[in-house]
Amino acid sequence: PAMWREVFKPLFARLCHTAQQQGVKVIMHSCGYVWDILDDLAEVGICCMQFDQPGLYGLERLAAKLRELGMCLYAPVDIQRVLPTGDRERIEREAHRMVELFRGGFIAKNYPDLKGIGVQPEWDEWAYQVFLSYVREDCVV
Repeated sequence: PAMWREVFKPLFARLCHTAQQQGVKVIMHSCGYVWDILDDLAEVGICCMQFDQPGLYGLERLAAKLRELGMCLYAPVDIQRVLPTGDRERIEREAHRMVELFRGGFIAKNYPDLKGIGVQPEWDEWAYQVFLSYVREDCVV
């Protein structure tokens, strides 16, 4: 974290400031473990984290941290530990859990390369249908 703060944080701050001046919200994707710099990312202006493996952080822990920082999560059901199981009940349960834990700070997504992670489209559709079940006509929760 020290090197990131010294080398990259000023650059991220400048990038986010420029985006904010134009009214643009900044979403950051990470495949890596960035828990130790989440506070810094929020501080420089990242408003949403895009993780494909949110389970890496522990969903309860991540939801609490992002809520504390005023950030949201943009994610599919975990592509490493849950989606590839092909276990419909587990996938649907995890999708429900994500919406409930991150309620008000969650953007659901599909993973774009299902074949690359050994996931049948039907398995992804199970999660997608759960996410859609939370959509109301007047808003998305």
